[in-house]
Amino acid sequence: MQEFSRKGCPNCHPVLDYISSQDLLQECTSPIYEGCVSIDKPTESWIAKWLRLDKYVAGVYATKVVGELPEEALDNLGAENIEYIPRDGSENNLE
Repeated sequence: MQEFSRKGCPNCHPVLDYISSQDLLQECTSPIYEGCVSIDKPTESWIAKWLRLDKYVAGVYATKVVGELPEEALDNLGAENIEYIPRDGSENNLE
């Protein structure tokens, strides 16, 4: 967790900038998740496309996450025209 809080997430940092805010870091991450997938080449991976991670950087991702983003984070995403896709298994994940 220390490395993550020091370096941040290359997908999220440009928008959420929670490295400078430990409170936002705690609110935007969750230790409760189910399953994970390692994606080496996101643009070539069928699982990355299926999970809608094909535009993200290579890495390890949780397939289901418990928790919700705070309003501040959702506002930041909306301001950047980034569609938030919850990973909590809710009906919001369905197309």
